[in-house]
Amino acid sequence: MKTILTLILCFFLSPLALAQDDVTAGALERAKASFDSASTEFEESVLKWFKMQEDRARTKGDRKALITSETLRNEFSKSGKMPGTAPKSLRRKQELINSRMEAAYLLAVRDFTRMGNDQLATQTEKQLEDFRKTLINTPDRQLWKHGGGSFAILGEEVWEEKLSDGRSFRYQEVDRNEEYIEIDALTGDTKIRIRIYDDRTELGHKPSLVFKKHLDGNWAEKK
Repeated sequence: MKTILTLILCFFLSPLALAQDDVTAGALERAKASFDSASTEFEESVLKWFKMQEDRARTKGDRKALITSETLRNEFSKSGKMPGTAPKSLRRKQELINSRMEAAYLLAVRDFTRMGNDQLATQTEKQLEDFRKTLINTPDRQLWKHGGGSFAILGEEVWEEKLSDGRSFRYQEVDRNEEYIEIDALTGDTKIRIRIYDDRTELGHKPSLVFKKHLDGNWAEKK
């Protein structure tokens, strides 16, 4: 009797499971199409931003800035890596596009698993793994070292300064542009504001914010 009942249940449930598989697979394909469309739109936005930088450099007659921008633009076209000088809005847009695609993969893996389709779940996990490998997760200007310690970004716009004597301080990023990243102290003397350049930092105190050279150092690769 149990065998007959099992066969009856499988007969009715199999078409339902197949239909649910089709729904999940369809949703994932729509997410992929949306990702491709959004990625194309995003690339156009970044290239437009590069053009604005290059037009500004030409207007100023700044040959060095022009060559730098052209080099970074070519790198972006090849690898998808944006420079640290790119606006926060563009970096957040890229993160949102990627996170939505990643969420779609995870949702599909979950649904395939719930429906007992382990083969499709495994295939989707492999697709997710390949997708994650394509992501550019290490933006420029994450770690700046000086003789007595370093500044490193911890998360969304939060920085930490570690000193060789063991002390550490937290900062909030308030601005970034082609020349420097500007951070406000969250711990210690909270009137301090620091600008981190390629080769130095400058320090000012609120509210006057008269900046003076503070430390010599340079950007380093964050591992």
